[in-house]
Amino acid sequence: MMITLIAGCASTVSAQGTDDALRFSESNVMGSSRSIAMGGAFGALGADLSSAAINPAGQGAYRASEASMTLGINFNEIKTLQKFDPKEDDLNVERSDDKISVPFNQIGVTFTSMLSREATQGVVGMTFGVAYNRLADYTSNAYFRCDEQYNSLLDHFVYSVNDDFGGGLAYDNGMIVGLVDDDNNFLYNINDWENVDENGDPVREATINQWKYLRKRGYKGEFDFSYAINISHKLYLGATIGVQSYYYDEKSLHCETYNGTAYSGRNDFDYETRLTQDGTGINFKIGAIFKPVSFVRLGIAVHTPTFMSINEDYDATFTSYDERNYYRTESPYGEYEYNYRTPGRLIASAAFVVANQGLLSFDYDYSNYSNGKFDAKSDSYDNFDSNNSEVESQLDAVHTIRIGAEWKVIDEFFLRAGFRTSSAPIKDRVGSLKLIDHSMKDNTASFGFGYRSNAFFIDMACALTSRQGNHIVFPTCEYDSKMEMAKVKTSNTLVSATFGFRF
Repeated sequence: MMITLIAGCASTVSAQGTDDALRFSESNVMGSSRSIAMGGAFGALGADLSSAAINPAGQGAYRASEASMTLGINFNEIKTLQKFDPKEDDLNVERSDDKISVPFNQIGVTFTSMLSREATQGVVGMTFGVAYNRLADYTSNAYFRCDEQYNSLLDHFVYSVNDDFGGGLAYDNGMIVGLVDDDNNFLYNINDWENVDENGDPVREATINQWKYLRKRGYKGEFDFSYAINISHKLYLGATIGVQSYYYDEKSLHCETYNGTAYSGRNDFDYETRLTQDGTGINFKIGAIFKPVSFVRLGIAVHTPTFMSINEDYDATFTSYDERNYYRTESPYGEYEYNYRTPGRLIASAAFVVANQGLLSFDYDYSNYSNGKFDAKSDSYDNFDSNNSEVESQLDAVHTIRIGAEWKVIDEFFLRAGFRTSSAPIKDRVGSLKLIDHSMKDNTASFGFGYRSNAFFIDMACALTSRQGNHIVFPTCEYDSKMEMAKVKTSNTLVSATFGFRF
């Protein structure tokens, strides 16, 4: 997942915005090792459990019942690049962190009934399948650091002192002080209290060392219940009911050290936040695959929006330090419930049999993320108009291209390769406001092999994903200021193995 924090200056850790909308909307079927190796280009193919989550008509291509399981190892590394001097253009401060996870990609079974082995007209086969497919793995660690800076998180917090989080905690802690007028603009970072310019505005004479650690864990998975029919071995029709499970846990620790003599005597502070989300969702998929001639397959699939119900827990802690003591203020424990409707998806596909030895497959996947919508629970009067306006104005339509190839080397041994690329889900700008500083990219190259006999099969795959995104590390929301973004490069290597048998 791309790390992107593009929402304005909200300091409440529970504020629903574009980050949440992106997580809820993004789905990348990990599936079987065969599907992974071929870039997920299975919209016009079938006889694979992954097709239930892409184009359910592919389930109709089964000629026998089948059960399989896919395990994986995920190696994730995040590199962050920042400006040492905000006045410079070069990103000259680089940090990196990594994490290994072991996702359970897929497990499932299909039951196929061929009405007659000799029949060639009408409905000649039916398949019912139950499968679990992993759609996202949020496991990652990211580390940011810049020394000798002149901005502080406290500069941001002075505009939110009435909040139970962020500025409110810093104010209660004594790190933001001052008299408040009707416009809430006579508050100051306490370490600037004695340093003012000729206009009475605070001036920071010493620099600040800053670092931030961002830890993410979680997943999105889907239980697919599919049914498909085979008509004359030329037309396949299918439908899937998808039931999603979602879990996300994020912990963020922001630390600062003031390099001068702090007026308060407190040269250091930490601001820690925790956000946990869990939820369920349901969607419906229909699809068709048509074989106009024996070596061509054309596919189309429509996915309805996923209707999600989200439960959210959040809290924050602000701690400052002097030479002998620490001073801690804690937020109340927050709980929140709401709904989210993801955008729907349209998938158009084509596949070609090459010399009866191989396959070439192409998928085009379209989903308009700006159509997502937050909504209150039926017994709640919460208003999400501003959140939905943010989603509509800042998110964009996503175009994904998937390409896959398979070649039979010998009768039971196959080589595979694939590629996937997606456009940026965030608009470059809204009006005159530029939303992102660095281009966003999302590409995956994959390869693998498989051994398949009449009774069982083993497939292996490796997918190399490169993503690039943006992250606002140390926001300063002073009037007319531009929030500098770090460039975030994510390198992900997934190695998977599928074991299955036919019966």
